[in-house]
Amino acid sequence: MPTSTASTDKKLVILKPLVWNAGGYLGPAGSRSVGGFVSEYGYGHEEWNGDPEREWNGFRIFHTETKGQMEGFGQDGRLGMIMTAYQPKVGPVALGVATSVQENSHQEMSKIAKALLIHADGERIWALPSVQKKFGTRAKFDTHWDSQFETIRWRAPVDAYVWFNQPIPIEPERIFPSGDPARPRRDIAKRHGGYMAIRPDQALAIIRGTLPAGHPVLAWLKAPEFDLSLVNPKIRKAKAPKKSSGSAAPASEPYVRWLREQEIAVTPRHHDLQSRFKAYIIKRSTKLAENRRGVDLQYVCPSRGLVLVEVKPCEKATARFAIRTALGQLLDYRQSVGGPPRLMIVLEVAPAEERDIQLALTNGVGIAWPKGKGFDLRWPVEP
Repeated sequence: MPTSTASTDKKLVILKPLVWNAGGYLGPAGSRSVGGFVSEYGYGHEEWNGDPEREWNGFRIFHTETKGQMEGFGQDGRLGMIMTAYQPKVGPVALGVATSVQENSHQEMSKIAKALLIHADGERIWALPSVQKKFGTRAKFDTHWDSQFETIRWRAPVDAYVWFNQPIPIEPERIFPSGDPARPRRDIAKRHGGYMAIRPDQALAIIRGTLPAGHPVLAWLKAPEFDLSLVNPKIRKAKAPKKSSGSAAPASEPYVRWLREQEIAVTPRHHDLQSRFKAYIIKRSTKLAENRRGVDLQYVCPSRGLVLVEVKPCEKATARFAIRTALGQLLDYRQSVGGPPRLMIVLEVAPAEERDIQLALTNGVGIAWPKGKGFDLRWPVEP
C-alpha cells in the first residue's frame, strides 16, 4: 500500500466527504454519485460506517477514500476526521467523528474481513438495482467483489468513534466566518476522493453539544499540537467560529451517552447477553445461526418461523433508546434477508415503562429480557 510521510509529529483533523446514504449507513442504499468509485460501481465501502457491529480487536473499523497526507498521519494515530455528506434538501452535514485514526495494512484488512465475514455482504450489494445495472451479470460482480471485499481503510479505538443519531447540519459561515457580510461562506469540500483540513477549534464548533464533557474525541481535539500547514490559508486565517444558532447538533445528550456507554464501552456485556439468550433459545428452536450478515442471532421457531434477533445491552433509563435503534437495524436486516421473518429485540433489563415495551410490540417486533434463569418473551398480538 502506498503511503506518504507527514512532515511533523503533529496531528491533523479533516472534514472527509462521503457519498450520501439514506439508510443510515448500515449497508448499501443504492447511493448516487457524480464521479468516483460509487459512480462507477453503484455502491461504496463507506456505506457501512454507521453499523455499530463493525468492531475488531477493540477498534471500530470504517472506510473512506484516501488522498495525500491522510495516510502519513494515519500511520500512528495522528489523524482525526469528521465524516460529512451533502444531504438532499439540507446541505452539508456531519455524520460522525473519529480520532486517533490508524490506517489498516493489507494484512490487517484481510484479518478484519475474515473476522467480520465481510465477503457475505456481497449478497446485499448485488441486490441493488444500481449494482446490477453496472455489472450486468452476477459472475462479473462476483469477480469484482472478490477483489474488493477486504477494502476497509481505517480503524479507531471504539471510544474514539461516534456516529451521530441524526446528521448535524454544518453552517459554513458559522464555522469558517468569511469576514465579508456581502460574501458569506456557503460551502465545504464535496469531492469523495479529497478532504478539507481544518483547525481543531473549527472541528469542535461542528460537534460541540453532541458529546458529553470529557469524551475522548473532545479530549483529542483539545490537546496540542496540530499541523496547520495543510489547512487552506483562507480557512486557517478565518475568525473564530460563531456561536451556534441552535439549529446544529440535534443529537440528544441522553442518546449520545447511551451510544457511547452501551454500543461502545460494553461490548463484553453484549457478548454475555447474546450468549445467554442463545443458550436459552437453542433448546426451543432449530437452525440457529450467530453473527451472520450483521444479525446477532437467527433461529427457526416451530410456531413462528424464521426470527431475526438484535441484542441490546442497556439500563432501564436507556431502554427506549436501545429499542429505537434496534428497530431500525432489524428493519434493515429484514429487507436484506427477504421473505417475512419475525423480528425480536433482546434487552439486558426489562424496560421501566410499559410504553417502551409497546414501542416494539405495536411496530410488529417482539421483545425479551432476562427473567430468572430464562427470558420474558413478549410477541405482538396476532390480528
